[in-house]
Amino acid sequence: MLRKELGLAADCPIPDIFKKKYGMQAGNVAGAGSYIPSYKSPDANGLTDNATPFWMVGASGVELEVDTETGKVRLTRLVNVADVGTPINPKIVETQISGAAIMQLGFTLHEKMQFDAQGQLRNASFAEYKIPGMLDLPASMVNEAVVAEQKTGPFGGKGVGESGTFGVSPAIANAIHDAVGVRLTALPLSAESIWEKLK
Repeated sequence: MLRKELGLAADCPIPDIFKKKYGMQAGNVAGAGSYIPSYKSPDANGLTDNATPFWMVGASGVELEVDTETGKVRLTRLVNVADVGTPINPKIVETQISGAAIMQLGFTLHEKMQFDAQGQLRNASFAEYKIPGMLDLPASMVNEAVVAEQKTGPFGGKGVGESGTFGVSPAIANAIHDAVGVRLTALPLSAESIWEKLK
């Protein structure tokens, strides 16, 4: 609709629409659209070959150090890779991947909700519920979007969502095991839990 109003071809790229619109003295960009993916209901066994227009795929790798006296873990490098189809805004995609990875880093190493016997949350403030701070982040963090063809997504894109979270916890757990031989299977992978296993 906006393309027609601006006298542009129906297949005119979106960046060109904005250049044309905002190259004028004044005006607003307005439009409406929708995307409804195809879907097939599961059969009697709960299976379907078309439950979602895409599957999110991500992977992570870490380098870390473990202090064997205290169990404290320090990440030196975190690499996150996600298949995002065609990234429509690459910088936002990269930020989404890093944000999701940092969120999962918090779940992995720091965050734990503690309840008393009556079910009341005991650490309901950020003074007591620990999330990662700047000094908890690795010195090197690489976030990469793998560009792939996604015919079922709008403009060839697919959701980034939480694809930066998938591999962080297992990557850290495996790196701890590789470094000091301790296998942890419950989050958070706290210094205390590592220290206890070391002893």
